[in-house]
This record gives sequence, structure tokens and C-alpha cells, in this order.
Amino acid sequence: VEEGATVEKTVILSNNADSETTLSAFTFQGEGSDQLTFDNSACTSIAANSECALKITYNAKTALGNTVTLTANSDSQYSPNISMSISAIFLTPAGSEIASAVDGKDINWFTESNNAWVVQNTESIVGDSGIKAAQINDNESSMLMAKVQGPAKFLFNVKTSTETGYDLFDVLLDGKQQFYTSGKTEFEGRFIEIPKGEHRVTFAYKKDDQEYDGDDTIYLDGFERVVKIAPAPVAPVTPAPTKTCLLYTSPSPRDKR
Repeated sequence: VEEGATVEKTVILSNNADSETTLSAFTFQGEGSDQLTFDNSACTSIAANSECALKITYNAKTALGNTVTLTANSDSQYSPNISMSISAIFLTPAGSEIASAVDGKDINWFTESNNAWVVQNTESIVGDSGIKAAQINDNESSMLMAKVQGPAKFLFNVKTSTETGYDLFDVLLDGKQQFYTSGKTEFEGRFIEIPKGEHRVTFAYKKDDQEYDGDDTIYLDGFERVVKIAPAPVAPVTPAPTKTCLLYTSPSPRDKR
């Protein structure tokens, strides 16, 4: 979630008991929880063997703490207290050097403050610089996000140097995975079709809980936003009026005998 954004998520609560359960006293706790609000209008009770949808909104001004929770009371004898962890990766505006290094114009860049992507001068395909994911530990991630205006084709080049099948590089458009890769590759071109309007493209390098291979990072370079221009409408052509000539012929006189 980038700084200044407002994000809404829906959490599904289930009731596996044979009787209805009433919920009350929803409360957020932990550092940054004052930026969170909820809508439990559809979740004041849960019918037997059913579920309800709880909406949570995050007005991202600062990062959330590591131990933010949402708690609630229940009249169920089996689960009188409900508790769930709330987490979000907070992104701040990236420095201008990021945009310059990847040749990305007209793009707003955001990255993590702790595991930020950085400029590097050893691996590039356009110019003499590019960027790479942060050096992270097991079970950590390093994220970069671009706000891109569409309709457009968003092109970039990626090189991976990771543990095949375990330390993965994901690319998402508005939270939906577009592709993922891992292993050791050279730079290869990729693109994403951006629909009309403003959209978020997220680049995430995630490590598993053990081992590594290669440089243990991802390299990106050569970004380009190609704007799609709709063809100009062609005015219909009205054909010029034509003159119609009608020919009349007189009948031949009958032969007189």
C-alpha cells in the first residue's frame, strides 16, 4: 500500500456451529491501528454453518506495526473471543534515481523503506544502470510498485538470479498476478497491458524459508510506457447524387395492309 492511499479489504468470518453466533465489540489494537476502520453492518451475527463479510479500510499515512490485531467478542461457547492479525506492506515514494536508472518516464515509483529496491551499475540492458531487489533474509520480501496510466502497453526487462522454484519474482496488476519466474536467466523483455485509467503494477521478490542460489536478487531495466492511441474516426462518405435518365420509345406503327 503506497503512502496516502486508501485500501479496502473484505475478511470472511465463518461460523461452523449449529446455532447462530452474535458478534460485538470489534476493536483494533497495535501501532498504527488508528488508520484502520471497519464496517461490520453485515457481520453483527453469523447464522449456523454460514459466514459474513467484514470490511476493513486502511488509510495509509504511516506503516502499521508488526502486531496489529482486530478482536471481537462472540456469544459462542466455543469461541468467545475472536482475534486476527492485520498486516500491510507500506510503500513510500522512491527517489528520482530509480526512475532515471530504469528509464521509466511518466511513472510514479514506490518502494519499501526497509527492503527498498536500489540502483545498481553491474546489470543493465538500456544505458549503464538498472535496479535490483534488496538483499533480504529468508521469509522476507522486497517490493516495488509503479502507478501507470492507461490505456497503454507497459514494457520492461527482467533478469533473475534466484533459487529455482523457491525464491520467486511476482508481477501483479492491481493485486492480480500476471506472471512469476525464478532461477537464473538473462534479461528478457516482458509487457503488461494496462487498461484505461490509473493502475498499480507491483514487482515483488519473495524468499522461502531456506537456502539461496545465484545473486539472490532480481534485476529490472528498460521500462517504457507505450500509449495506445485510438484511430481517428473516419467520417462517413456521402455519395454524390447521380442523374437518372429515363428513355421513352414510341411504339412502331402497325403495318397497313
